[in-house]
Amino acid sequence: MSRAKWMVVLAVFVVLAAVVVDYAAAQPKREGSEWKELAARKPPSPERIAVTVMPFAAPEIPLAAAATSPTEFERQIELPRACVLLNLQRHGFGIVPQADNLTAVPGLTNKAMGLKAENKFRAQRGREEAVEAGRKLGADWVIYGEYTLQQDFRVKTGLFVRLKKQIRVSLHLRLADVKSGEVLYWSRLEDEAQGSSTVTGFGAMDEDRKIARGILVDLVGAAVDDIAQALPKHKIGPKVTREQLDKLIGAMGF
Repeated sequence: MSRAKWMVVLAVFVVLAAVVVDYAAAQPKREGSEWKELAARKPPSPERIAVTVMPFAAPEIPLAAAATSPTEFERQIELPRACVLLNLQRHGFGIVPQADNLTAVPGLTNKAMGLKAENKFRAQRGREEAVEAGRKLGADWVIYGEYTLQQDFRVKTGLFVRLKKQIRVSLHLRLADVKSGEVLYWSRLEDEAQGSSTVTGFGAMDEDRKIARGILVDLVGAAVDDIAQALPKHKIGPKVTREQLDKLIGAMGF
């Protein structure tokens, strides 16, 4: 084959490679306080700290809003709190209100706070409200924050035009001291992943929700691990998985 033909073949391969390359996976973004700041306060070991977890505010949940069942909407929004509870349990924190298992904790918390279904998630959870809930429940620390799930569509052009779907999850977690009302730690994390290859349909929606839960598990795990790093050495259980989260949410009735 002549040199000219080789150059043509090489050019074709370069063009095709440029077309089929997917968007590079974004690295998780984080801003917030450092665990060393919390460590400087010399907190006790986790088993001596009672923590309550507020329902996370959730202004944008497109995958849930598209669902026909109200239960699915509530299921999607309960995910952050359930994931935080699993991670607290992994590190041996005391969890209040006390219950035989984690399944009952969110309901008991909502009842103690007097929360109704229609205002449980949409309102912004401020520090004062979270601290007051912690006092009612006898907690030392309270965790609250916001959770956002977004679904973006991007057009990839070249020899072929393709629609790429990205799932983005954002988590803003805050930890406050109930006695002083002071925010001890905060972390805002965001990550994304490519969505299902199918653009629409219930199968695609289920796959996208699964992807979003996987991202959420990683973000919550990173935040709680950061907090736990500030505490004295303690026994740590296996990392929380998406399957564990699904099992807990299912046991909660969602």
